[in-house]
Amino acid sequence: SVRSVAHRMKPSIDNMGILSLHGLIREIELFNEADTTLPKLEKNIRELSETIQQVVERLQEEVLK
Repeated sequence: SVRSVAHRMKPSIDNMGILSLHGLIREIELFNEADTTLPKLEKNIRELSETIQQVVERLQEEVLK
């Protein structure tokens, strides 16, 4: 489930110091269909994905220096 994946990702995000995702990953982890609309969850997941992609690109740039 989305909550389970977010829970497993949380330590890695914290360890990497990706501060912009600190609250977002927790919001996804605590997703509750009764309290959160699906469009909001989709927006959060899109933002998470985009930020992680940027981190990966920066890591690749550092490796290739």
